[in-house]
Amino acid sequence: MTKSKLNRLAFGLMGLGLSIGLQAKDYFISPQGSDSNPGTLAKPFASLEQARDSIRSLSLQEKQEDINVYLRGGHYKLSKTFVLNTQDSALDGFKTTYAAYKNEVPVLSSATAISAWKKASNIPHLNKKAQGKVWVADIPAGIKNPRVLFDGDVWQPRSNSESFLGEPYDHERADSLGPLHEKDLWTCKKVPWDAKYDHIFRQWENVEDIECALVPVPWTMSLIQLKEINVKERYLTMTFHANAAAYGKKNFCTNWLENSVDFISEPGNWATNTKTGKVYYWPKGDKPGKMTFPSLDVLVKVEGDIDYEGPVDTPVRNIAFKGITFKHAKRGDWYKDRKGWGIQHDWDTFDFDNALVRFRGTENCDVSECHFTATGGSALRLDLHAQNNDINNNLISYTGHMGILLCGYGPGTKDVNRNNLIRNNIIHHVGEIIWNGHGIFAWQSGNNKIINNTIHDVPRKGIGLCGVRCQMFMAPEKWWDEGCQTIRWHEIKDFLGEDLNLNDNRVYAERCAPFLHARNNLVEDNLIINALRRLNDGSALNISGAGKGNIVRHNMVRDLVRHNLVGIRTDDWQRDTLIMNNIVMNNVHGRAFVLKDRNNFINNIVYNVGQMITNRPYPKQESFVDAQFIRNIVVDAKRYGGILEESTFKDNVYFFADAEKGIARHKKKGANDESLIADPLFADPANGDFTLSPDSPALKLGFKPFDTRRESFGIRKDSYPARLMELDSDKDLNLIHDPAGKMIQTKNPHKPTDIKKK
Repeated sequence: MTKSKLNRLAFGLMGLGLSIGLQAKDYFISPQGSDSNPGTLAKPFASLEQARDSIRSLSLQEKQEDINVYLRGGHYKLSKTFVLNTQDSALDGFKTTYAAYKNEVPVLSSATAISAWKKASNIPHLNKKAQGKVWVADIPAGIKNPRVLFDGDVWQPRSNSESFLGEPYDHERADSLGPLHEKDLWTCKKVPWDAKYDHIFRQWENVEDIECALVPVPWTMSLIQLKEINVKERYLTMTFHANAAAYGKKNFCTNWLENSVDFISEPGNWATNTKTGKVYYWPKGDKPGKMTFPSLDVLVKVEGDIDYEGPVDTPVRNIAFKGITFKHAKRGDWYKDRKGWGIQHDWDTFDFDNALVRFRGTENCDVSECHFTATGGSALRLDLHAQNNDINNNLISYTGHMGILLCGYGPGTKDVNRNNLIRNNIIHHVGEIIWNGHGIFAWQSGNNKIINNTIHDVPRKGIGLCGVRCQMFMAPEKWWDEGCQTIRWHEIKDFLGEDLNLNDNRVYAERCAPFLHARNNLVEDNLIINALRRLNDGSALNISGAGKGNIVRHNMVRDLVRHNLVGIRTDDWQRDTLIMNNIVMNNVHGRAFVLKDRNNFINNIVYNVGQMITNRPYPKQESFVDAQFIRNIVVDAKRYGGILEESTFKDNVYFFADAEKGIARHKKKGANDESLIADPLFADPANGDFTLSPDSPALKLGFKPFDTRRESFGIRKDSYPARLMELDSDKDLNLIHDPAGKMIQTKNPHKPTDIKKK
């Protein structure tokens, strides 16, 4: 067939709505381009919007092929969020891809330069240490309430006071340690201090610029702007409610203030005064560098048509991003009516703009080989309706909050955040500003595969699965506790009919299970190193109130160096989870496992930990129904821990001094552990070789050998981009402020073979 006849056939098929796989349509964008250009390689567009609008103008026939928008290397300053909606969906079978051009690095950023710096003088209330060293400039036009300052790609530590403490207000607390009664919500806004801290406080003329960093319970942190200071009566009032009242567990809690010139005390410190429109900065060098404030909450947003109250959304489909670097977005602020909209422990906010890239109503969309870094908020969110999206081979580093967040609808029958693939990503140094930022966190999101990720140097969890805990269902009128406003009571009522009362004598977790959507997730082949660097009471891999059927298989958790930390935990109101073929090692001050409720820990390896296990129920939770700890191998644990008589412990092999005493202690309490105390005969566990001798007693008890090689966990290097691999680092860019002296890890525990040093 001649070429002319083939072309005529192709156009004929296109007229019938068919395709024979024609060559992809390409557009080009460049920082040196112009939107009056045709968008070719020789004459590229200047903006993403022009490329998007050109694609929108194509006919249906012209869209029946893959469409590529190539970004040439260089910086693209975004003055508004780039938005794709349902009219930008590619047809099924095709993709519209926004990608880096060959071996080039396009950078999207909302950084706004701060110019005309001058050496400051006569700054009221500036401490003596900083006098003569602080520079001043105008806050750029259009920047409101700046919360994050960058010198190039390095965030600068905001000025902060020393830690202060006080006596907690007398009120009744719920299990979450928030107020049990609505009348006591005021305690979540007021923070008292003791007289010895009077020197910290004054009547600031710009009090709304000052924020209180509040750690009311060991596992969460808030940054909330002030409303007023009462120096005479020694309390401050915040503009919005915190997760809980101050000093919920006083031994682990603290507070401090940020963003006043009073607290500028070392190079890198800065503060703003929006009343005068000034920013003050003590540079790390002779003068300020490339100083910027981010101007946008989100750089790129892919948003479908969301019917929040209804059962069906219309998602954006078949969009991809590849090889792009995303930088410099704002840190999220709390807002007036946020109470009850925080996802577990207020670690993040439901349905909220606070990420470099946000998917809100998407299907079959991809993000690959991208770099997310240098931002005040999170890297990537997949909100509400999110299905069959593939997040792979990315590098996420130095973010202010989360790495990857999957955040579905609240408890109800609308289960549309599922079947996503999070694979082969490197994630490190998230949560640099908001310490309860996790590497990968799935809230009310199920049937996902979270596989082959390497996560290191993170402040809290490496990976977390969770939902709304069952006790939040017990009082429908209690709108203010964690996630309570996300509960879709109209759907629950329709599902249960007249039998709406969940709080009856039946097994409560079973009654709530249909509405908990973080179920049937597979967490496999991941490597988590040096997690839980800040705050307290947590686990590197955590499942809590997430729904049934989750599988945590063949992951390695290692090198947790702080006290009271856990490798893998099935936490409060978690049921029917399988924890299998995992390795937890080098957690010498903490516990390998925490087991609550009916979950199964089978065929795992534990080496060099402070305590083997804690096995206990959660307050108000039903009695155990045969939780299982079977065919595990535990070597070099300092303490046995605790178990319950309702649990089954058998066919494990223990090789540590406290094992025999631990078994005997619990037998007296009616809890039997039918396990063996013997050397399992590992080849070289101190150097990570857990190969079992053929004569191992563990094999005789039914232990099933699995791949324990270091390279079998984490990313698959043969498919990971070399450019991003070179950027992986365990380096801390700033010393993290630790006013209480007990909230963070300061010593890096890595061995040279663990992570590439930069």
